[in-house]
Amino acid sequence: VDVTENAVLTDGLTGFDGNWGTVGTTDVLLIQNDKCTTNPMKVVVNYALGETKTIDALVLDFYHCAGVMIGYPEGKVLVEYSVDGVEYTALGVHDLAAAEVAVGSYGTVSSTLAFDAVDAAYVRATFVVGSSTGVLGDSPADGKVFWEFASLAEVAVNEVVYNEVVVDVNTNAVLTDGLTG
Repeated sequence: VDVTENAVLTDGLTGFDGNWGTVGTTDVLLIQNDKCTTNPMKVVVNYALGETKTIDALVLDFYHCAGVMIGYPEGKVLVEYSVDGVEYTALGVHDLAAAEVAVGSYGTVSSTLAFDAVDAAYVRATFVVGSSTGVLGDSPADGKVFWEFASLAEVAVNEVVYNEVVVDVNTNAVLTDGLTG
C-alpha cells in the first residue's frame, strides 16, 4: 500500500463508526486478501513523507466490520524508517490498540506507535491480517477462514517540532567569567 498514492489515508478524516454499507465509505482504503480461504494477508504500508522530518510516532487508523469480512490486524506492527527509501532501519515491533471485533461490531480504531525521535523521509509498517475463525467460527461463509479485507482509514506521523533558542556567549559575560556555579 502506497500512502502517497492514496490521499484518503492522509486527508485528516479517520474513517467512520457506521456499519459498512449504511454510511459513506470513501474515507477508507480497502485492502483485499484474494486468498482468504487458504492464507493470511501480510500488508506493507509505505509512507513517503515528502521531505526529511524528525518524527516520534506513526499513527494507523483501521476500520473493521466483521459482518462484511473486514478484519483487524493481528496485534503487532513492525515499524521501520529510511532517509533514502532503500535502506530501512527497524524502530521495533509495536502493539496495536485492542479492537473489539465481533459479529455485529464495527468501528475505527486508532493506534499511535511511539518511538525515539528519528530523522526520516520514509516510514514503513508491516502487519498481518489473519484468521477470522475466532470471530466467525470454524465454518465462515464461503470457507473464508482468513479475513477477506483490511481497511486503513488514516496514516500519519507525529512530527517533532523544536523551539530554537540562540544564546550569544559574547553578550552574556556571566558565561565567560570563569565561575562554574
